[in-house]
Amino acid sequence: MLLVMYDRFSRVTSDAEIILTVIPTKPEAGSFRVWFDAGYLDAVRVVSISPLPLRGGARDGGRDFVIQTDGSPSTVLLSIQFHAFGIIRGQLRLNEGDVVPITHVVWP
Repeated sequence: MLLVMYDRFSRVTSDAEIILTVIPTKPEAGSFRVWFDAGYLDAVRVVSISPLPLRGGARDGGRDFVIQTDGSPSTVLLSIQFHAFGIIRGQLRLNEGDVVPITHVVWP
């Protein structure tokens, strides 16, 4: 299960956070993938990701970030910065799960 919390309103060039809480359906160590669509990543600059991903790569018209887990609930914090103002829309998903929409309203 994936819970997403993020700043829905922000100013251009300001920092914002996306907090992802990953609750595994079955407790097993390994890794999980967080995918963002390319259009969203073109509209923001990812300043940092914590914990650091094991690796990243292009997949399905977006980017995957692979995060290590011990099987317990995990929190991933992404710090982003907006490049332009307006309505910024994107999508993310956990592993092969359902796509979750994300929308920010960014003003000058």
